[in-house]
Amino acid sequence: MTEIDGLDIHFIHVRSAHDDALPLIVTHGWPGSIIEQLQIIDPLTNPTAHGASASDAFHLVIPSMPGYGYSGKPRETGWDPARIARAWTVLMKRLGYRRFAAQGGDWGGGISDVLAQQAPPELAGIHVNFPGTVPPDVAKALQAGDPPPASLSAEERRAYEQLNTLYAKRRAYALMMGTRPQTLTAMADSPAGLAAWLLDHGDGYGQPGGAGHLGGARIYRQRASGGASHPGRCPGQHHALLADQHGGLVGPAVLGKQDQPLQRGRRRRPGGGERLSR
Repeated sequence: MTEIDGLDIHFIHVRSAHDDALPLIVTHGWPGSIIEQLQIIDPLTNPTAHGASASDAFHLVIPSMPGYGYSGKPRETGWDPARIARAWTVLMKRLGYRRFAAQGGDWGGGISDVLAQQAPPELAGIHVNFPGTVPPDVAKALQAGDPPPASLSAEERRAYEQLNTLYAKRRAYALMMGTRPQTLTAMADSPAGLAAWLLDHGDGYGQPGGAGHLGGARIYRQRASGGASHPGRCPGQHHALLADQHGGLVGPAVLGKQDQPLQRGRRRRPGGGERLSR
């Protein structure tokens, strides 16, 4: 636990036995917690035990976002992705890391994306499994409900339709949290209601389950953070899908049935290569 900008930030810090490991800060999303990241600790810090090489090793820092888990609950507005990203840079420097990478999914992907936009000199690159790579002209068409631009390839049209479905059918929970958060205060009194909201929030599209998410729901309950962690309470909640503004070294990943990235070309850090190197 450490205090950053007046708020307690909880984090897990696991150093690899390989001295030249790359420091990596991994950020969870909503509805998520550090519980989900426990399974990646050994493979990433001890890759030789999992069939990989020592050059694949990372020193891991896994924080709980403000309002989540064991981190403090903000008592003021303004803890948006930009402020959290700045706090992550402070955290990594406080731990003695002068060069690091960032990884995240869902809200963690948005925070990592903003971190790349801020481009602190210590940041080597980011990897996200929530790729916010929609070109501005396509984003405008999505927001207006227009048909996909004729210039899109077949793969890009598929990504467009996925995003269109996301906005039309899978964002009701976010709108409720962003516009009427006090309506959901009953979750603080109902374990079943909290679990149902966390585990079935996306209108029934491939929602996650299993012990990791049930364990995360228990932390939400124990810490009474069902309300404090509402993503809609942070300004700019849609930035991650509609941003393509940074020139950093970015590695997007799409897993399973996740929405596909819609990006034209690769993004590079000016003067940099296409791979992270230690």
